[in-house]
Amino acid sequence: MKRINVTMKFIFAILLCLSCAVQLCSAEPTVRIAGRADFLKTGDTIILSVSPYAGRLNEIKSVYRCAAGEGTFEFLIPAQSKPVYVRLQFQNASANDLSNLLLFPGDNLDLRIQSGSLSFDGPSAARFEVQKELLSLGRQSAREFHTIYRPEFLAQTFAHLDSLASGSLKILTDRKTAIGSACFLRLSEDIYMAAATAKFNFINYGCMNKPAEIEESFKSAFKIYGKPVIPATREIVFDKSGKPVSGYATELVYQQYLVDSCIFMHRPFDLHQCYRYEAGSFSGEFRDELVIELFIMKRAAAGSVTADMDEALGYLTDNKLRDLLAKIRYTNTAGKIAPDFTLVNAMGRQINLKDFRGKLVVLDFWFTGCGACRQMAPVMQALEKRFDGQPVVFITISIDKSRTLWLETLRSNIYTSPMSINLFTEGRGESHDVIRNFDVHGYPTIIMIDKNGAFCPKPDHSEAGISGMIDKYL
Repeated sequence: MKRINVTMKFIFAILLCLSCAVQLCSAEPTVRIAGRADFLKTGDTIILSVSPYAGRLNEIKSVYRCAAGEGTFEFLIPAQSKPVYVRLQFQNASANDLSNLLLFPGDNLDLRIQSGSLSFDGPSAARFEVQKELLSLGRQSAREFHTIYRPEFLAQTFAHLDSLASGSLKILTDRKTAIGSACFLRLSEDIYMAAATAKFNFINYGCMNKPAEIEESFKSAFKIYGKPVIPATREIVFDKSGKPVSGYATELVYQQYLVDSCIFMHRPFDLHQCYRYEAGSFSGEFRDELVIELFIMKRAAAGSVTADMDEALGYLTDNKLRDLLAKIRYTNTAGKIAPDFTLVNAMGRQINLKDFRGKLVVLDFWFTGCGACRQMAPVMQALEKRFDGQPVVFITISIDKSRTLWLETLRSNIYTSPMSINLFTEGRGESHDVIRNFDVHGYPTIIMIDKNGAFCPKPDHSEAGISGMIDKYL
């Protein structure tokens, strides 16, 4: 009997080991993102955002939260097969937020913040330190060089951008061995793409809302400059899957299109034509990312190109890109029912959107400190007085993090007025469902909902534009 018991114990031990081995093999690999900061208090919330995209596509992301303990925090997240951008946000310490750190496959992130000084530990530290140094160089450059968007300053500005790129590349080259070849290639491509994009953007911004004479002056200055924005040896580099190595290539294509096809040709921008160019000139994942970023930028005008969006939905293969485009299409198409929401007013009373069925609703999304929101306030106040007594409801929705700050701002009547219904996102800011559901990505944002609870076309952010839309839907 003893022999049987020993045998059974031995078999059980083997089965237990096999079970543990299966669990270990099936467990997903994880990445550790952790750190210590002298300003963290126990219980403080840290928010981690992870995205495979830079720029505007960065709104496609995974968001994680954890609570600090004794000045430390730790996240364990699924490992990625390609580089991702990470952002860390610290409660009540926005100055210490870390944005767009590039995390490479196999890397963990271990950081320390002491008296405002950021440092990194561990085997991957060199890759993060070099990114910190590049960011510092960029900030120093912005402080020392004041950009003047006029054609006579084109050559000087381009020379400055080239100098910044050269300095950044030297930092990378000096640390190539420490950071590895994959990191070196990715960051060097980002530097080239950023410099070229900034040059096109200089022309675009300088010509924005300007007469044809200004456009011609920039065109002449560019000819006199006599050098290509993108040298033939530095065109977009693609990886084996057909995607650009740089995360900023999509922005470069768009900015170059504006210069080549609009400004230098003296043609107004046309969203449909830009879509046709991007969809027809590129293919695969790069095409998909280009057209999605275009609709992200022009989401307020997306209602005018629903056929183009439907076409794109037909060939997109990435589910996250499809979901984002479907959301943009829905929230920017007149006649679609607006999502319901419940928010609190200054008295703590819950206000539901459905309470206003039968009335035209004008939503104004804003936050304290938003300069454009402050400029918009007199326009909204004039409209409130003009349509007083009519079936129109003006509702402001603030993304302020502090209720106290929000209430103080309400009393100032700088951003709102007592005539409007003023609601609060309960300190959750842009993470609140109402912001996501209404696809709000800039401030102020004006959204109108008709008497049946459906979206109206997006109005122009002017008194004439909004009043005209109100008159139409009353």
